[in-house]
Amino acid sequence: MIGVYYYPEQWPREDWEKDIRKMKSMGMHHVHMAEFAWIHMEPRDHEFDFDWLDCAVELVIQNEMDVILCTPTAALPIWLTENHPDVLMVKANGRVVQHGSRGHRCVNSPTFNMYAERITQILAKRYGTKERVIGWQIDNELGHYTDAPCYCQHCQNKFQEYLRSKYDSDIEQLNKAWAGDFWSQNYQQFEQIRLPNRETLVYFPNEHAQLDFLRFFSFSHTLFLERQARLLRKYIHPKAWITHNFMTNDPYVYPRHVKSGLDLFTLTNYPVAGVYKGKAGRQLHRIGDMIDLAFHQDYSRCHNGHWGVMEQQPGQVNWGPYNCRVYPGAVRLWLWAAIVHGAELLDTYRFRQPSSGAEQYHEGLLALDGETLSQGGREFKQVASELKQLQGLWEPLEFPQMPKAAILYDWSSLTAISLHPQSESFDVHQCWRRFYGALKRLGFQVDVICSNRDIHPTSYEVVVVACSDLIDDTTIGHWKNYVTQGGHLVVSPRVATRNLNGHFPKTEYGQRIADLVGAKCLGYDVMPKGHWGKIQRMSTQEIISWYSWAEQWQPSTQSTILASHKDQFYAGSCAAFRTSLGKGIVTLIGFDAQDGVESIMIESLQTSFPKLQEIPENCMYHTRGQLGVFLNFNDQPVEIPDFLIENQSLVIGKRLVGPADLSIWRLKSGFTDN
Repeated sequence: MIGVYYYPEQWPREDWEKDIRKMKSMGMHHVHMAEFAWIHMEPRDHEFDFDWLDCAVELVIQNEMDVILCTPTAALPIWLTENHPDVLMVKANGRVVQHGSRGHRCVNSPTFNMYAERITQILAKRYGTKERVIGWQIDNELGHYTDAPCYCQHCQNKFQEYLRSKYDSDIEQLNKAWAGDFWSQNYQQFEQIRLPNRETLVYFPNEHAQLDFLRFFSFSHTLFLERQARLLRKYIHPKAWITHNFMTNDPYVYPRHVKSGLDLFTLTNYPVAGVYKGKAGRQLHRIGDMIDLAFHQDYSRCHNGHWGVMEQQPGQVNWGPYNCRVYPGAVRLWLWAAIVHGAELLDTYRFRQPSSGAEQYHEGLLALDGETLSQGGREFKQVASELKQLQGLWEPLEFPQMPKAAILYDWSSLTAISLHPQSESFDVHQCWRRFYGALKRLGFQVDVICSNRDIHPTSYEVVVVACSDLIDDTTIGHWKNYVTQGGHLVVSPRVATRNLNGHFPKTEYGQRIADLVGAKCLGYDVMPKGHWGKIQRMSTQEIISWYSWAEQWQPSTQSTILASHKDQFYAGSCAAFRTSLGKGIVTLIGFDAQDGVESIMIESLQTSFPKLQEIPENCMYHTRGQLGVFLNFNDQPVEIPDFLIENQSLVIGKRLVGPADLSIWRLKSGFTDN
């Protein structure tokens, strides 16, 4: 379950045996290798050298650990890029990227795919039958980081093919879907279509074309993964699994577009790189954003039920805007958060901190001397020991004693809103996460779903549709059916205002869900920078300041108003309410604000489920198997409230949980009886 990345090609051969023994002594179960080593496997075209990898694999097996091997296609060898420059991606400004980094390949290049399949097949044939080679990772963090997407000729040709297939070779279908009549944007044949690119246009690109392009770009990577997986599966033994380590916050490669080939969905997890600031005067930036971390874990878990962390930050990193030191205990905290969310694999990037190269500031489990365990190394070793101590207690993988909720993650809607947010201040992902955060605050097990299959009151007490904008009428019918049968549906701003092509219907804004929510939408507003609107929460008279988005609603007299606008020309109109529909409840929160959304949502849910109580801020409680784990993401101690640990026995830690610390309890009875 727990393991580590190792790059034998980066270290003297005389160090390998010592390093691998050290991994074993720390309690590591497996070693991850060969990720960026194409030039070492194939130093020249069709000239192969695997002696070094044979040696490293055998050393791991001799030390009774398993091996995860990687296809090396994320880092192309120089002979390939020089002899075949068509394998390289092209930036939006038209410049072809150069050799000298990684991730510079284009998955739509036929030449790249030919060479990628050749090296993958040779690797699979050579190591695929070894029983201790338990898993295979395809490539690494597919995408092009901040330079995505690719604008090469291969992508343009493939995009035209994609559109021809999607629109049944009917250019008029495409013109209608892209609203081409305006600005004379109609095409006469698919060959005329170019990749929508702001760098080559006077004004902004057609939004519908952009959405199709981003869908195509993600599907291109999906097809690459599926092809590579089919090739591996021909040669590796049946028990070996196949994965890819996704950057789950990458807007350009959507993991759920993958339909086949991957047995295990894994992610990269780097909570402390200077992106998350936390609160002023606190050290939360050293511990990480609990909601962000939990979301990516729930999101990965819900692909096919099998997931893991392939890259876990072991300490300070090198690539963030502010590469802060990590708070003591935080690495252990992140690992246990993954465990209680059902992770089947825990890996860290990397074992040794390099003394040179692009990532020399990136800490590993060993310090620069190659001997001393780093803080992260000590915490990895501690978790390995705790897992051994608690072996069997986290099985089965089900999450007992937790109320269940689902939240819809509609990639097309989130992408479309990001293309045209209507306000520079509106961040669709931040809006979405406020609703997810409220569910975690109440202790829900949250399934992140991507469709409306199987949403039923017997499956989920609560279903949240947050920023699910590009929705068809059938989906609205599913939501209505869920509520009338007794479910509690929570609706955010910007829900179901457009169809799947991103077109507004022939009705007033927001009226498609009028029957569902029992209210009329009067409009929406945004504020320019420096201006604020005021909303009053009815139960507490608290004033909530907003600026990025707020809708005005007129609910029926049978509805309960949760918040109202207090200023602007629409003062007195409703901003949030709850209403009955059939046997169930709909809660609509029609505004986005840093403060207020979570508290109003919690208030409404507690009305429906009065025994649900709030978990302390920046804390998480989760159960798995026979264990209940309380995780404190604060920089100060937190005492676990009585309702969480009633009739439970302490196994590890204390009731007063220190900063970036946790405690583990043995379950004896129910969590909450709703």
